[in-house]
Amino acid sequence: GVKPVSLFVSGRRAPSRHRSEDLHRKGDDALLREIRALDGTAQAALDDEDIVRMFLPSLRADYKAIERYRSAPGATIGCPVVA
Repeated sequence: GVKPVSLFVSGRRAPSRHRSEDLHRKGDDALLREIRALDGTAQAALDDEDIVRMFLPSLRADYKAIERYRSAPGATIGCPVVA
């Protein structure tokens, strides 16, 4: 398979840490409240129903991946990590 050249990471809990989040299963309003609370998305975009309808499925899928992924014990990354 294809091997990564490098991994760029951001601020989320490590995949090896237990978590019991289920935001990806909650309604659109709950997900949008979380996005608003993070304060990293332009208010104009969040106020536009067409834009929200366009990005909400991808955002929900991202949260599902974040919330459900579990790493294998002892798993390592064979490339540089950029934080």
